Amino acid sequence: MFEELRRGGVPAAVESLDYERRRVDVAGDRWPELDPGETAALALGERVDATVLTDDLDARRQTDELDLEVHGSIGIVLAAYADGRLVAADAKTKIRALERDSTLYLSDPLVTRALDRIDREESDGD
Repeated sequence: MFEELRRGGVPAAVESLDYERRRVDVAGDRWPELDPGETAALALGERVDATVLTDDLDARRQTDELDLEVHGSIGIVLAAYADGRLVAADAKTKIRALERDSTLYLSDPLVTRALDRIDREESDGD
């Protein structure tokens, strides 16, 4: 995400959201295995006790050590569905697209649990 923001600023879908840009110091070797985006996310999360959004496994391990809440791409899709921002079919399509089209490693059990959760919540709402 760091590179995406550096290249193109804030994505159009984010423009309508309430957000605040903050600078964080990412110098040093605190998390040398992480790229600058994950390092900045961890530093900010720690500084303001914020939820960290990342799919990077090493960064997720660090959030455990820092006792920070963390969510990945599938969690974001599930939250959008739970908030009514996505209907079930669109949420499932996005999860399948993440599995099929992204470079993320998403385990089959994780994808299955996410799709099953949407199915359960959809049937509970009927």
